[in-house]
Amino acid sequence: MNQISAIGAFSMAFTIILGAFGAHWLEGQINSERLAVLETGLKYQMIHSISLLVLPLLFFKLDIQVGNAIWYLQIGGILLFSFSLYLLAVRGLIGIPNATWLGMITPLGGLSLILSWILLGIKLLKVN
Repeated sequence: MNQISAIGAFSMAFTIILGAFGAHWLEGQINSERLAVLETGLKYQMIHSISLLVLPLLFFKLDIQVGNAIWYLQIGGILLFSFSLYLLAVRGLIGIPNATWLGMITPLGGLSLILSWILLGIKLLKVN
């Protein structure tokens, strides 16, 4: 369970680093629309990084399989949702001219995040 919290902590650090990178270096490099896309990815990563820090505290109420499923869904969601947005935001700078495939990945990440919260809610309702 410490590994889950550690991943959450490292993810938070990465979010802050990437946020600073976006604010100080990318601001003049990409337009405001793409900067907003980057900020959306950062916001969702930060929220779910905090969730990963707290999730182990709920494991005593969850069976390990459900806890692991929630954890995998959140990690997958961060990777698919936030990282696809990061790539969409900087695609011109890193040489990805046609990024329509990235736009198809983002909703899969969002679905993964939504499913993790639904699974957690259902399981917590059954704990009482």
